[in-house]
Amino acid sequence: MPPNSARPPATLPVAVREYKRPDLTGCTLVVSVPHVGMGNSVVTDFLLDSLRMDQIAVVDSEGFPPVALVHDGRPRFPLRIHASVDDRVAVARSEIPLPAAVCRAVAHALLDWSVDRRMRAIVAIDALAGHADPSADGGPPPLWFAARGSEARERAMSAGLQEVREGLLSGIPAVLLTESRFAGAEVVGLFAELREPLDDARSVPALTQAVSEILGGLPLDFARLEREVADVESRVRSLQESAQRELERLSAPALRDAMPMYG
Repeated sequence: MPPNSARPPATLPVAVREYKRPDLTGCTLVVSVPHVGMGNSVVTDFLLDSLRMDQIAVVDSEGFPPVALVHDGRPRFPLRIHASVDDRVAVARSEIPLPAAVCRAVAHALLDWSVDRRMRAIVAIDALAGHADPSADGGPPPLWFAARGSEARERAMSAGLQEVREGLLSGIPAVLLTESRFAGAEVVGLFAELREPLDDARSVPALTQAVSEILGGLPLDFARLEREVADVESRVRSLQESAQRELERLSAPALRDAMPMYG
């Protein structure tokens, strides 16, 4: 790093813990942690299934909630990294939101890991809260992007996305975008503008198409996605609701007061 560019120390350190270490040189990392809506979780669920991606690592921190997500009988960390080396793509994704206190450290860990693994770029997908448009025809919501790096910006522009020229971004994508300047990394933040509840599901095909185009084309069955988006959304929503109930239970004063004490 250049002089005086060191980050402040993290109060809740985050680690990338690898199961496997395939060669990810030149790959793109897609980052998906729900912040506004859940469309990004549905997109990455479809990517993982379509590309038969292999889990290679988890992202972990003492600041994460003490939960395990169970799917097909297998307990999983909240934030996991999968990869398809043949398709030159990796995905870091969580189905549940992460505490705001660890978002900066998570973004730093993912950025450092991608640079260490010599990856080509990062695409962070999320959503923005929009305003209802009386003229909306029920079609997909607008997609926006913000980018750091000339190649990242050109790839987003070539996908026909609208650039955020003024505004406020937040969460993990915002930190990735700002910190990428120090890391010398190419980062694209991709956002669906959610104007009404139905826009969450409507955004999925368009977000998936945009991710595919930014990555140079992925072997995805978009007709299948259109057919299955409701089922995938239902599965992800059920998991998110279960996680939310458990997090509320863990933070309840009655539960804390009921914890056994010794001595």
